[in-house]
Amino acid sequence: MRLQLKNVYFSERLSQETNAFAADVYLDNRKFATAENDGHGGPTLVKSLREKDELFNEAVKYAKNSPDIQTKFLNEDGLPVTYASNLENQVDNMLVEWLERKQLVKNSRKGLYIEDKVKNRFLISWNLPMNKLLAHPKGKDIVKEAIAKKKKEGYIILNNNLGSLLAK
Repeated sequence: MRLQLKNVYFSERLSQETNAFAADVYLDNRKFATAENDGHGGPTLVKSLREKDELFNEAVKYAKNSPDIQTKFLNEDGLPVTYASNLENQVDNMLVEWLERKQLVKNSRKGLYIEDKVKNRFLISWNLPMNKLLAHPKGKDIVKEAIAKKKKEGYIILNNNLGSLLAK
């Protein structure tokens, strides 16, 4: 079984204490619910579509029986923080993953997107966007040098647009 969010609308402007969004929720490519959060700190509401209660109940059961959700945050013992899986938490987690993918694409276009050992993320940028820098005669060498330096310092390169430059 596979839960998915589709047709996601996210508003940074309306997000105060939680992420303000609306999305369609699918189980095995079958739409069964909508999800929304107004961004004011309340829970995410997952509402069954008409005549989809059986599929909704199946998704609730699937989410409840799924493994606990691991966050990227670490507790005092250095282990990932986890929380119980349920449909609301699964939807919230899928939204966070969607936002992270969106941020990855955006930052990869701007420069070198890196992550340290404790999951802090940074952007190293030049006066040109990455595609124009790579097209410059010395651009690939500049980026390769930055990648080598940051890897040596223990950073992970997150960019999804560097292809063969990351192979070494």
